Amino acid sequence: LLVTILLFHGLYLIHTGVRSCSDGDSYLVGADKLINLEIEFTELINPIRSYSGFVAIVAFFKIILGETAKYGILGFNLFCDIITALLLILLIKRVSRHYIPIITVAILYLFSYEIVLWLFYILTDMTFMLFAFLVLFFSFISFSERKKQRALLLWGVTIFIIFISIYIRPT
Repeated sequence: LLVTILLFHGLYLIHTGVRSCSDGDSYLVGADKLINLEIEFTELINPIRSYSGFVAIVAFFKIILGETAKYGILGFNLFCDIITALLLILLIKRVSRHYIPIITVAILYLFSYEIVLWLFYILTDMTFMLFAFLVLFFSFISFSERKKQRALLLWGVTIFIIFISIYIRPT
């Protein structure tokens, strides 16, 4: 199921290519500022005014890939997409022991236009979707965990992911 989703979404992404938008361009400019250390520290740590977590991800790809960083970010979007699909399938598998709900959810995910729509933009949507599903996944696992120490650890991970997601996408 995951390979099918990867192929379908990946081929669609290759077919569509990078799409530009004003927010995506602002992340690229912010990444340049971060790389050149032209960004103020207060702007970096203020989660309400800054998408500094995502800007740091974009800066990472710009440092590693240079001029082709846009394609690296699209690859990262596809990675977030597949990990989100995996988390969703694992959650459904944990809730239901039958294959029909798992296959149904995978097919719905495969053809979800709302998910595929954001793959080819340099935006926070795919990253934030992954973080939202990580919170959902770890919360569910925490509630179903019988060992108290492990449940507390999972809740700690959940709270950490929530904290990080504020810097990925403050809204």
